[in-house]
Amino acid sequence: MEEVLLEVKSVSKKFEDRYVLENVDMRLENCQFIAILGHSGSGKSTMLNILSSVLRPSTGYVFYKGRDITKLSKKEVAEI
Repeated sequence: MEEVLLEVKSVSKKFEDRYVLENVDMRLENCQFIAILGHSGSGKSTMLNILSSVLRPSTGYVFYKGRDITKLSKKEVAEI
């Protein structure tokens, strides 16, 4: 069984009164490749920004190697 590298649980992102992402779950194991596809405005860039900790989700969690990165400071994220 591969190590879980990245896990997204119930992630939503809301800008003003509009959800760009709503209740997204995803699991990426070590050595796996994924593609994020969708039409313009569907939340692809927002998802990538949340995964890289540029943005924080409105709700939900992002785990990197089991560690919840949504609760970390910018300094702690930079150390990862």
